[in-house]
Amino acid sequence: MKIVSSILPPEKLRQEVIRDFPEGDFRFFDGIEAAGESFYNAEVFMTYGEDLTEEHINKTTKLKWIMVMSAGMDEIPLITCKEKGILITNARGIQKIPMAEFALGIMLGHVKQKALLFLKMNLCLKGILSGAWRM
Repeated sequence: MKIVSSILPPEKLRQEVIRDFPEGDFRFFDGIEAAGESFYNAEVFMTYGEDLTEEHINKTTKLKWIMVMSAGMDEIPLITCKEKGILITNARGIQKIPMAEFALGIMLGHVKQKALLFLKMNLCLKGILSGAWRM
């Protein structure tokens, strides 16, 4: 199975993927344009999604699956993929833990009046630096 990626991960990660999935013929490129003809003959395509156009999809001959390595699929030509019977998957939920942590941090900051604390700290620092307040 020919698997083409427009994502160029570090060499160590590429070697791990090739080792762990020996049945795949992996080709890694830095962008879809660098992939050239390899993309048009691929069965599986890995991308972040922003480089794939309707024209690209229409020129493919064997593409069966697009793996979008991000949560969003806004840039993917969904209708064209559906017409050609191409499966599209993504990394749904990849941001759920960081977003939950961010939301909790904002809530704690609000309860603890973090903005007011920073304002008072800034005023104290200005006083120290200006010499108006001595330690």
